[in-house]
Amino acid sequence: TRDGFARRRRSRFTPQALEQAVHYEDLILVASGIGITPAMDIINAYRAGSRRLSLIWSCRDASLLEYYLQHGRFDKDGWTLIYYTGKRKLRLQRSSLPDTLCVFHGRPVWDTVIREIISSIELGMGLPEEVVAEREACLDDLLQARQELELSGASTPLQRFQVLLRRVLCRQ
Repeated sequence: TRDGFARRRRSRFTPQALEQAVHYEDLILVASGIGITPAMDIINAYRAGSRRLSLIWSCRDASLLEYYLQHGRFDKDGWTLIYYTGKRKLRLQRSSLPDTLCVFHGRPVWDTVIREIISSIELGMGLPEEVVAEREACLDDLLQARQELELSGASTPLQRFQVLLRRVLCRQ
């Protein structure tokens, strides 16, 4: 029920909550600020198993956020949604972050974010592994297009465009 959802959402981390987590395949961890520490402990404890661990973290301390992005080990099968509410510009190396990790500027709409994650899990749509698979397929496609360009001998921009256009049109 809605009341039960609201009550669970406001609960605090306790060792008993961690003991209950072993009974669920999909966990959504919610943290703010330094509360990321027990959430990361849970991710490290359960990451190797068959559970999907999604993390929603709101943080205004840029240094803390940058530290965890550099040193944290996030679950690749779950979403990591970070809401940065600080003022300092973040120093991020996007290429080193997993595809399932998103950093937003501003505060989350908690109920909406949590419900969207639950819906994607229940419906089996928009799951992190689909995003990773799409990215890998896209990269494979780009590599194949590059190889075709090299083999075609096209040297001018117009010739390269024509090769790529034929490739796209022949697929449909």
